[in-house]
Amino acid sequence: MYLDDFDKWFVGFFDGEGYFNIMTNRYKKKNGDISVRKTFRVAISVAEDDYQTLLLIQKQYGGNLSVRKKQNAFPNAQKQWTWYTTKENFSKVISKLEFLKTPNKKERYEKFIKELDEYIN
Repeated sequence: MYLDDFDKWFVGFFDGEGYFNIMTNRYKKKNGDISVRKTFRVAISVAEDDYQTLLLIQKQYGGNLSVRKKQNAFPNAQKQWTWYTTKENFSKVISKLEFLKTPNKKERYEKFIKELDEYIN
């Protein structure tokens, strides 16, 4: 796979600031059975003064932005901005992350992919 300069920068930035998120939702069906649905996301969170970086990522790869005040923060704390993947751009982004460098993040990536594969298959 070819990585352009932005892709290489993104992988490095994600190595430091990014994270993998698996949300599990359980729904009770009418017949009483429990249905489980998982949502797999790749995300990056930054303080408000760095949100322009997330706008660049969104422009390049798509995805969504959200903003919220940090939990348990002082009254004058900065807001926290988060960029995260959507169904439409997930595969484009996840394919680039196989090039992560730090052992800890690489290990998390491999666990994330394994759980995703198990869920799909």
